[in-house]
Amino acid sequence: MEQDSDGESAVTISQLDTSYALSVTGDEASENWVIDSGCTHHMTSRCDWFTEFRELQSTKILLGDFHTVETLGIGTVRINTHGGSMKVMHNVRYVPSLRRNLISTGTLDKLGFKHSGGMGKIVFTKNSKYAL
Repeated sequence: MEQDSDGESAVTISQLDTSYALSVTGDEASENWVIDSGCTHHMTSRCDWFTEFRELQSTKILLGDFHTVETLGIGTVRINTHGGSMKVMHNVRYVPSLRRNLISTGTLDKLGFKHSGGMGKIVFTKNSKYAL
């Protein structure tokens, strides 16, 4: 992820004593992002959030409840952290039938992000700086 200046996607940041953490609120599911440790790719059903987009030949993704969804494209999405910064996620899959927007911890791990947490909070860092 990279920092950027604007965008329309929304996530919630909760300030802790010494750090910031991404959390999910009770707002409309299609407006928020969920951190998913079982997800292989970042995914969203919000085509309007892509700042760069490339259509793909339709492929199927198997979800945790053993049903499949169709991905139709891939691109870049900007996330407003409500902590005053923007984050850019690359290679986000466009999945029109998805009910929740998913951030893949596996993808973040491969990109060199570290995560830790407890008490219902998770913190992502990269190069000793808070990333999400």
